[in-house]
Amino acid sequence: MYEWLKEQLDQIRWPDFHVIKPSREALDRNLPPSYLAFVQQYGAAKLYLLGNYYQIGVYSPPQWARLAVGEVLGIGYWLSTDAYFKTAELAEGREAPVYEMTDGELEEVASDFASWLEACALEAANEYQQDQWMRLQRGPDPFTPEEQSLIEARRKFSWKFVGAGPENSLRFSVRNGSDRILKALTVGVKARDGVVEAYLPIDTLDVLPGEERILDVPGYATLPAQDAVVFDVPEPTPAKRDQYAELATSGPMKR
Repeated sequence: MYEWLKEQLDQIRWPDFHVIKPSREALDRNLPPSYLAFVQQYGAAKLYLLGNYYQIGVYSPPQWARLAVGEVLGIGYWLSTDAYFKTAELAEGREAPVYEMTDGELEEVASDFASWLEACALEAANEYQQDQWMRLQRGPDPFTPEEQSLIEARRKFSWKFVGAGPENSLRFSVRNGSDRILKALTVGVKARDGVVEAYLPIDTLDVLPGEERILDVPGYATLPAQDAVVFDVPEPTPAKRDQYAELATSGPMKR
């Protein structure tokens, strides 16, 4: 069972395209056999990285919840849609349908966990063109000398978040301590409650070597500037170069 996933894990060289987190937690024997088989082999999982999110998630252990329609176990998600077992339908050694919430009601979408996961995986795989899939199997190209130069310059930039600017912008003080100009400097931004998190490019084309300037950066409509927390992001890696505006030449997975 799940030979298709084992084959992809063996073939794909793209870091963190599939993320597997083995689980040592004892699980309820009443959980369906196909779900138990997956989590015993792989544990919790995030599958099919697309840009900066995973199309499929599998929870281990499952997440109990009481909904208006009854008690359920959250077992994962497909894009933004959660998937559930109904607790009333669980019995040792027996498969159980998988449900998704539609218009306030639980709708059966698969007869068992294995069928649900495989159907989601087929849909997820269709999001990648053939050349993208070949790139995933090959792995990311190493940084070019020009990219290495940009990363070295990036290390010599410094910034400070000043606060909210006009029209919900974020105001930064940015200093260019390098010997070249960068088109952008990427930082992280999230809400104080941690719900919204994203990479934010600061346009630094006008910050010349040795200069320090105050810059207003457009924020996000869903994130009021006064609620924003700004933070350093990790140094770029070849696999994540397209998340950094200073390096990206096109959209994620298409460079």
